[in-house]
Amino acid sequence: MAGTLRQRGLVRQWKLLRALQAARLGLTWGELIEAADERVHKRTIYRDIDTLTFAGFPIDVESKQGGESTRIVLRERVLH
Repeated sequence: MAGTLRQRGLVRQWKLLRALQAARLGLTWGELIEAADERVHKRTIYRDIDTLTFAGFPIDVESKQGGESTRIVLRERVLH
């Protein structure tokens, strides 16, 4: 993908939002990595979700015992 690092990050975050909105029950970290459609590290996706949450998007990270069942959920529809 061409573009600056900042542009690629913005496009990746947009893809994450769209994937979260399409998944009614949320997504796992692995599914978010796939949705990013790039070869990125899990930490990059963590930072993207943190950035989107800081920007005001209603994202919850729901963890079960041991973190094995962690799901990232968009609480309300934000994209039209």
